Amino acid sequence: MHLLIDNYGVKIEVEDEKFKITLEETTRYASALKIKSINLLSPCSITSPALILAAQHQIPVLIYNSIGKVEAWVWSAYYGNISEIRKAQVYFSDSMEGLDWIKNLLEMKVTNQLQNINYLADRVTKHKEQLIENTELIKKELNKLDVIGNFAQLRGWEGNLSKTYWSSISLALEKHVEMDGREQRQPDDPLNASLNYAYGILYGIVESSLLMTGLDPYMGIMHINRYQRPALAFDHIEPFRPWIDKMIMELFIKNVITPECYNETKTDGILLTKYGRRLIIDNFFALMDERAYLGGKRIKKVDHIHYQSGQLVTLLKKFNKEKK
Repeated sequence: MHLLIDNYGVKIEVEDEKFKITLEETTRYASALKIKSINLLSPCSITSPALILAAQHQIPVLIYNSIGKVEAWVWSAYYGNISEIRKAQVYFSDSMEGLDWIKNLLEMKVTNQLQNINYLADRVTKHKEQLIENTELIKKELNKLDVIGNFAQLRGWEGNLSKTYWSSISLALEKHVEMDGREQRQPDDPLNASLNYAYGILYGIVESSLLMTGLDPYMGIMHINRYQRPALAFDHIEPFRPWIDKMIMELFIKNVITPECYNETKTDGILLTKYGRRLIIDNFFALMDERAYLGGKRIKKVDHIHYQSGQLVTLLKKFNKEKK
């Protein structure tokens, strides 16, 4: 269970080794054994015993801003033996093994993007021919992935595929929303605003997963290290972005996202209203609890993220031994 706090003035404290959540005259309790993360999306108060209880059970506490970006963290000081892992990260990030790891993540991403375009092609017959043509273009580019020899080439390759992908989505959803490409800052359409907010929550999940396995989220492989930018989270989010894309697309196709979900501002473009944020939050965590196949087993999608973090740790430990 992911604990979501999206009401102003909530108080979180501890009583009988459980989290006590109070809003005005309403109180509920939650066992630390059942909580995977605490997500604070509105101003509230949380006591130090509550933070300690979360740390003892390795429950990350994430504090978000108004556009869904994680602004602060509280986590356990005992997330594994991280020194050897992070030493290996330094060398791995500038190695051919690191390049191959990122290629694998991007291959997963593009494969999922192709599934999204095919999903749209089956539902938008007017543009089906163009959408199928776009999938063929992407498949041809995907076949070139093996011969890419450095990160600069890889970034250019990924950028070109991204343009084809987002033009496909823009075309397919033209009846539901006007979208002129992908906009990460100050979006001027509700689709980009919705994507940005949902991606922000996904970044939080990915970043917490990296931390819990002992990885440094700020030491990237493909994405360049920058101050206060979790570059490795930017790398590791890539295969899972298409999940969010499909979720948001479905909300627009089904007319679930309506004008009451967003408003336009002079300085920040389109922003989601509280109703719109809550709608996306609910759908996001329902998506994370969905099960999908991984290694022949059906497991929750959020556990796919944790599995990927664990796979990198395993690879780093092997990489470290081979370099010694």
